[in-house]
Amino acid sequence: MSVRLHDFRRSEGIDRSYVRALGAVFDAFARHATIELSTSLHKSCQLHYRGTGETEWREVADQLPGEQYLVTFTLAPLGGTGMLAMPLGGALRMLEFRLGGSARAPYPSHRVLTETDNGVLGPVLQGLIDELAHAFARVRRTSATMVAQETNLQFVPLANPTEMCLLVRFEVFLGSDDPAPLALCLPFALVRQMTDAMRLASVTEPAEQRDLVSRDRVLQAPLELRLEVPPVELTPDAVASLATGDVVRLYHPLERPLDVRVEGVLVARARQGRSGAHVACSILEEVLPR
Repeated sequence: MSVRLHDFRRSEGIDRSYVRALGAVFDAFARHATIELSTSLHKSCQLHYRGTGETEWREVADQLPGEQYLVTFTLAPLGGTGMLAMPLGGALRMLEFRLGGSARAPYPSHRVLTETDNGVLGPVLQGLIDELAHAFARVRRTSATMVAQETNLQFVPLANPTEMCLLVRFEVFLGSDDPAPLALCLPFALVRQMTDAMRLASVTEPAEQRDLVSRDRVLQAPLELRLEVPPVELTPDAVASLATGDVVRLYHPLERPLDVRVEGVLVARARQGRSGAHVACSILEEVLPR
């Protein structure tokens, strides 16, 4: 028989089954955010999910040592505010890459972010929280909005001191640099809105449950996925005269997403990017087949 201490001032934690389900969401977020970071910084970047823990808001500062770059955001229509945190050095490295900097280390004298710096970093972090909203979309559709950029945790009123939070840990690799920690902090009040949505989604009809084995077999069948650029029309003359070095204009705006088709059926729209040394795509919108 073992004895453990219990702090009755702490609110009840998140059920383990939901923590595992959220872990899959955070892992998907890391994969998509890898493409987003690599594309926006024009460098090979990687984001890896490292685990989830529960802590009081007043203890978060102890788990985020040193100078931090903090971004708060909302996920409408959910109530509450979340936070992304990373060492200030990592944010300065992002800033350097965003401005077209080389592979050398950041300037040691540049330790205070200016309004201009925040303006340059803002779209990068907005892209990350957009990917977080997309990862949550299978549970609950949300819209991410960045609220503020700070370097002092005292100016971040995320929760009451004793309120429990979910602290999600990642590692981010920027170019050839050593990995830097990145943390996502979500108050329990916000997380419970997601777990409530999971609970509702898990309610299925008995008739549906009878076919689970057959569905599993179908879902394991390989399918061919294609990322397509809309076609253009060329005359036979133009096709016959094509040669190495010719440029064919596709008339597709750069900011417009491309079609993702599975076995010829349009299922999503995505933006082309890269994951490490490979071409990849980031899903922006799901399309329900007709």
